Amino acid sequence: MNATLPRSVWIAEDRTYWDIAADPQSVDLLADVDAMIVPYSAAPEVNTDAVIRVRELLERAAQWSVGTLLVKNPYDDDSYEPAVTAIETFTSVKYHALSNVARILGATSVSFVDVRVDQSASKWFAGINATVKIAAGEGDASREVKKKVEESLKGVMTFGGGDPDPKAALAYLSRRRLMGDHQLRSLVDMRTGNNPISSYEMVIDGVKESDGNFRSALKLANAGPVKAFDIGGSFSTAVSTLSRVEVRIKIAF
Repeated sequence: MNATLPRSVWIAEDRTYWDIAADPQSVDLLADVDAMIVPYSAAPEVNTDAVIRVRELLERAAQWSVGTLLVKNPYDDDSYEPAVTAIETFTSVKYHALSNVARILGATSVSFVDVRVDQSASKWFAGINATVKIAAGEGDASREVKKKVEESLKGVMTFGGGDPDPKAALAYLSRRRLMGDHQLRSLVDMRTGNNPISSYEMVIDGVKESDGNFRSALKLANAGPVKAFDIGGSFSTAVSTLSRVEVRIKIAF
């Protein structure tokens, strides 16, 4: 059921939605089930069931607002995040998911060390017909991302410790859609059986699982009718200046 939810959503004013539907050059955008244009209150021309589900979901989350561009949370299929804060939010969600895995495995503390934002060519623009001009000073976008990530992750989490529960840790990874993260799977393995690991310093890519969702949001932000409103301008600028968000973490058991 959740698999049919779009990776990204733009909430369009009804009049704008009708204009897109009436334009032969843009009407095909409405049929996209991955990067979805959703009318605020009008009856949808296509994807009716998906539009209704998205509306209900975003209304419950108090995120139903005209002009908003949202990206699906890769760790929770039933939630979205405004594109302008998606990078730091998804990094924070993954960090806290890792911390919870460590807790289940008997950790006594999880500490944020630092974050590094890779400013190499963005992997999220691959296959997208879009050009983002980086004006003087806009390169600071990556530093702003770094600052926001640091603010959301600073501090130390402390726990009472205890015996590891690998089965529960794997179940949690599955719920968080992180079974494909080999580092986290290895952490579970190293806390299983004899001579378990007692401390671990690791680096995670805070947005690795977000790749497909970011590409979808960029495709939507750079679609002609959407781009005209400059809805995703700041999001496009931010992701054009970075390709990885590496978070260094220390775990003690």
